[in-house]
Amino acid sequence: MFPNRISLFLLIVLCGALVFSIPARAVDADVKTVMVSSLYGAAIGTGLGLVSLPAHQSARGIFVGSSVGFFLGIAVGIYHINHRDDPQNPLRADLFENLREEEDRWRSVRWSPPVLFQWNATLANF
Repeated sequence: MFPNRISLFLLIVLCGALVFSIPARAVDADVKTVMVSSLYGAAIGTGLGLVSLPAHQSARGIFVGSSVGFFLGIAVGIYHINHRDDPQNPLRADLFENLREEEDRWRSVRWSPPVLFQWNATLANF
């Protein structure tokens, strides 16, 4: 089944690594910031590439727009991470703290829609 002892040894090491591996942790907030900003950049670049499609008559603009937007999104995410608490940064976190508190307050309130019609009829008696 196994041509030599090395392949058997590697198979045992691989199975042991899979069984005794450390579980994955959640993504760090900084990594998530860069990923989200790069995806937003790619989406905006794709949209701009689609807008330029009638002018160029080529799909190349869509791909160029996507890739340029992706890399600009990475740059914006890294800038945001490095200058998060800078008072000159328009994306700093303390500007949005009040919005987060307001959102958390609304999430904690239990709201149900008003009952407009209530039907209390017995369908079957057994």
